[in-house]
Amino acid sequence: MSPEYVSELSDSIGNDPKVSASLDAEIQLALTYVGIMDRWPRHKQICICGHTLNSHRYNSVTSSYSCEPANFFCACIQEEPVYCASDSRWFKRSTHGVGKKHALVLGIASLERRGGTGEWLVAPQCQIPGCRGVEISIACVDLKGRIVPHTAERSLLLCKDHVKSLGGAI
Repeated sequence: MSPEYVSELSDSIGNDPKVSASLDAEIQLALTYVGIMDRWPRHKQICICGHTLNSHRYNSVTSSYSCEPANFFCACIQEEPVYCASDSRWFKRSTHGVGKKHALVLGIASLERRGGTGEWLVAPQCQIPGCRGVEISIACVDLKGRIVPHTAERSLLLCKDHVKSLGGAI
């Protein structure tokens, strides 16, 4: 979508400020997404589980995702891109715990050691609603909401207090 097209579209809406503001916000969001997709193709986007989005498969029968990285099992049932890497080869690790033992952290560390770069697609903050914790860690959480020391259905960015309250050890 070119800026000229966006301008034409905005002009054709008329003078209703509510419609115009709403559409402008949606257009900006779409342009941001297109910009991310142009800059960071799918195979360079990293899911919160620590594996590329290309490792994720959608099952239309069960309406769910599965993560299928090469040579090992990942229990992730979501597709949640949180990081984009210049080189995704280093995101093929297993999770063996919280924080530094999580596949995402291991992949980012390997990428940086080899001179690669990346950027967060989401703000690295605690994913518990209303939390303002500053020291962030990542942990695997099972379907019962407990932190587990291995790959699980979900991974969450959590503050240190929530890691402890959900049963994890840092």
